[in-house]
Amino acid sequence: MTIRASLAGAAALGLALAASAQAQPASISDIQVEADLTAVANSTAAQYWGTLDADLSTALASELVDMISPDGLVLIVDLDEISLASLLEAQAGADDARMTGDVGLYDPRTEEVERQFTISASTNEAATFLPPGADVITISPSSGEFYAAVVQAFARGISQTLRTGD
Repeated sequence: MTIRASLAGAAALGLALAASAQAQPASISDIQVEADLTAVANSTAAQYWGTLDADLSTALASELVDMISPDGLVLIVDLDEISLASLLEAQAGADDARMTGDVGLYDPRTEEVERQFTISASTNEAATFLPPGADVITISPSSGEFYAAVVQAFARGISQTLRTGD
């Protein structure tokens, strides 16, 4: 085998290893969700939306269970309060109502943000997670079913983005 062939083989192996390393989603050591819900004026909605940070953290942990590692990155989600207010004020079936937030992966060892992206979950995306028989056109944005569906759709969007690298 010539030196040129050996070098070409080593370069190909290095590229293959680099590509497989990039294809691996980041591991997560902690999930932090930040949401200021002081603007939730609807008392029925406040029953559910008042615990959004904890509920979204739980939904994310469930979606990312295979990515959890003590040596992973910190997943930080900062929800946009304006989009939350518009989601809660929307009429049933409003397809432009959405929950939006900025997501960051922070490396506590290097103190650097490794990646940032924005995620939204619309009413239509949440419809997938509604209980059987529930209708996105008639369900109230202040109902528990709608709340659970939006939280799950938002967590799924984060999970898919982390897994696909988009």
